[in-house]
Amino acid sequence: MEICLALGSNLGDRVANMATAAQEILKISGVRILAQSHIYETDPVGLSPEQSDMLFLNGVVLVECKNDIRTFAAELRRIEIELGRESDRQPKASTDYAEARTIDIDIIYIDDLVLEEASLTVPHPRWAEREFVLRPLADLRPDLRLPGRNRTVSEILVALPAGAKVVPFEGRTTSTIEKE
Repeated sequence: MEICLALGSNLGDRVANMATAAQEILKISGVRILAQSHIYETDPVGLSPEQSDMLFLNGVVLVECKNDIRTFAAELRRIEIELGRESDRQPKASTDYAEARTIDIDIIYIDDLVLEEASLTVPHPRWAEREFVLRPLADLRPDLRLPGRNRTVSEILVALPAGAKVVPFEGRTTSTIEKE
């Protein structure tokens, strides 16, 4: 099955964090990376005003996975923790903030699967609202229509209102798969 993973980092060596996460994903039995997007530098979304200058690097990776999805999701969470993710706190209300993180790995979609469980929802519930997910996803699957959507990834991206900055990353050109 094809799975889209969104990777993001805004603490420490962001490029190395993303590269290490991709390398760890490759170590999971039954998983291979099919493609990766460009890396984008993005404004933080949902962080506290005190953290508003902590820019993220974001990208997406498409993987083929032959494992049980819940086992795979647990492996992704293990990777986040091993790479120093300190908090799993997500905003619960409009006045609540997310936390800065060394690495964030979100499952955006799994083929045409629709799943709503306490620990896993696919497609990701906010994928179509986030340019930092849509822009790199459009690099790889511009014509993709995810379940419950009539428009393609590119059409949704073009229709997004102006928001947070999402620009190609001009720093080190290391891919998310290979470290320098």
